[in-house]
Amino acid sequence: MDLHHTARGSLVLTDAIRQYAEDKFQKVLDHHSFGIPIQRAFFTYGIERYMHKFTILVYASMHLKIRAEASTKDLYASIDAAFSILEAKFKKYHDLVKEHHKKSGSINQHLLWEDDTEIINREIDSENFKEMKEALLPPVTRNSKQILKTLLLEEAIMKMELSDEPCMVFKDERSLNLMALYKRHNGTYGVSEVVEPD
Repeated sequence: MDLHHTARGSLVLTDAIRQYAEDKFQKVLDHHSFGIPIQRAFFTYGIERYMHKFTILVYASMHLKIRAEASTKDLYASIDAAFSILEAKFKKYHDLVKEHHKKSGSINQHLLWEDDTEIINREIDSENFKEMKEALLPPVTRNSKQILKTLLLEEAIMKMELSDEPCMVFKDERSLNLMALYKRHNGTYGVSEVVEPD
């Protein structure tokens, strides 16, 4: 497993800090990872607005990305808090997988009703119109490439919750259409399906 440490801003990364984070990570893996095979982990340390920020980004072999982050006035407290969040996310993933296997054959459940999708589509259209009205083309601040995965909607929601990403594009396992899943401001999820014109 590869471990990468990065310091941002004016923070000086010492061997003691590195060792502390690696020991905490090993403890989490030994006791709370539920056998999830980890390939790489990135630890990012920084200072933002007089707060010590620590971010963990873990990549597992199942194309799973888990992110945990904490900010406090003390770097060691931030490290402890971030690893507590990571433990909770490992447990949540384990429980979701366990629950998915318990349902045995209930894959055809739909999370969104037809009326909900109409409401979501209207909200998306109104938001798109507002954004176009405010600025024609905002500057692109970040480019990234992602592997297009074939997933069930439930799996996509689970991956998005674990990675703290605001949106995700995937291929639906049932319809084989391209889907865009995004987190709304009220904590619910919206889904947009890309279909061919008639």
